[in-house]
Amino acid sequence: MLRVLTPSLSACFRGVWAGSLSSARPCSTLPPGGAENQLTVDALYDLSVDIRKVRKLKGWVLLQRTAYVRETAGLLRDLGADGPAIARVLEQHPEAVLCRPEEVRAQRELWASVCPNNRDLVGIIEKFPASFFTVTHQASQKANIEYFQSLKLNKRIVSKLLASAPQSFCRPVEENQEAVRALTEAYLSLGGEEGNLRIWLQKLLSQNPFALLKPPARSGTTWPSSGPGASVPPSCSSSSPSSRASSRSSARPAWGTPWPTRRARWGVRTES
Repeated sequence: MLRVLTPSLSACFRGVWAGSLSSARPCSTLPPGGAENQLTVDALYDLSVDIRKVRKLKGWVLLQRTAYVRETAGLLRDLGADGPAIARVLEQHPEAVLCRPEEVRAQRELWASVCPNNRDLVGIIEKFPASFFTVTHQASQKANIEYFQSLKLNKRIVSKLLASAPQSFCRPVEENQEAVRALTEAYLSLGGEEGNLRIWLQKLLSQNPFALLKPPARSGTTWPSSGPGASVPPSCSSSSPSSRASSRSSARPAWGTPWPTRRARWGVRTES
């Protein structure tokens, strides 16, 4: 019995030793049913990650045979994240260590197209780690980013959308094109000026990043709002007082409350 086990144990220890020396190797073992991957646990512990918190919230991550803890931490470090920031990201979203390094590198390049400042990008990742490490829809994300850039929206607005409403970027670009058309028709039908459309759209998406997920009815009978007083486009001053009053009374907030605190924290600028 001992002779049978010795070769497998030796191979296991050789793998552990090699894994501890090379950051290019993932944390990979073959844990028996329900057993944690000790290499993953040790690598997270070395990064000062609260293992108890991970076990409580996302314990299944520790059971995976392959993880890329060192590679993920290295990418965050290359962006300028310090040790405590890396630990916070991995505590909030430990699934990040399951992403392949090449997928995360592609994600970094994708996000850099709308957030070229590494310090700002690290701040976004700390607040929205799940959004950054969503690597399964990169083709749709790229197409949607290019579409919003074609609308000449401020990069800060696009990066905020990508972080706080990632669903909008994981779906086909045609759905966002249709949503923008519906918003445009509603804006113009209420007397908005076409020359101010881009600025108005930036303000709307800044206050309500989820606006694209539930655009107004194409008939124009309802108008989306991110809060009281936001139901009428800012360029409707040319309409009559009676029509403005009618629009205010008929419009109902459709998407919840505004984002004043987040907006201030992001420092969003809505000017052209």
